[in-house]
Amino acid sequence: MSFDVLNLSSLQSYARILMSAPTGESIDNVLNTLHALTVYAPDANWMAIQSIQYESYRALVGDAVSLELLEKASPELSALLHAAQVLEEVREGTACDHPTLEECELNMLSRQLLEEWWEGFHSEEDAEELVFDTMGEVVALTRNFPLSVELTQYLITYCLAVELEQLPAESYPRKETARCIKLAKYCIPWERCRSVDFLCPVNGEVFLMDGQVDAASCQDYLLIILQLQNRVPFHFLRSCLKERISMPCLNLELEKAVRLWLSAHPAPESEVI
Repeated sequence: MSFDVLNLSSLQSYARILMSAPTGESIDNVLNTLHALTVYAPDANWMAIQSIQYESYRALVGDAVSLELLEKASPELSALLHAAQVLEEVREGTACDHPTLEECELNMLSRQLLEEWWEGFHSEEDAEELVFDTMGEVVALTRNFPLSVELTQYLITYCLAVELEQLPAESYPRKETARCIKLAKYCIPWERCRSVDFLCPVNGEVFLMDGQVDAASCQDYLLIILQLQNRVPFHFLRSCLKERISMPCLNLELEKAVRLWLSAHPAPESEVI
């Protein structure tokens, strides 16, 4: 693996493939490449996650525009598209069109502001006002204009994903829209681990090892955990799996698989109290 491929341009190209390529070998190859890069360069993980965040935004905006051209967009979706248009007008000429690589969580924003995003908006005026309110709050907190653009983009992306997810899959503009929604929601910076290591190639598709988005049999989950075992540090993997089965509404097949794996991989004596 050559280090000359480790730059944002290359990682964004890989992310673009994840957003647009049909199910098949291309998806497997991109995920395997990203996994290999993170072994050689730990910084590649965050760079890849942010690249996926940016490319999912662009892909979902394109999908929403497709629906609007077909006159199938809801008022909420149209308002979100206007929010994206306003953000792009602000971004134009600022060189804020690529990841900042800043590690910030959306929960740094006020509860009131986040609730306004979750409640949605039905008019372009509401959307425009919320974009500027969000950017203003981020700048007041951080004095970082590029970050204000980025966090506002994340909120638009998440809301687009949620709005599109309400449609039946057969109404999506592309088969790949479902994958874009999944990756967008996973990579948005909330309070949890986000790692390309947990994006698993399964039969030419992206499988999220979380028990909520993607479902599988116990045996399939065990095979996926073995994938993770080859690239995730043992202590970290064990901790993540234990945390996952402690959460409510867990997929029962995943719980069985995790308990089987944990019983076969007990904690080292140094961890036993």
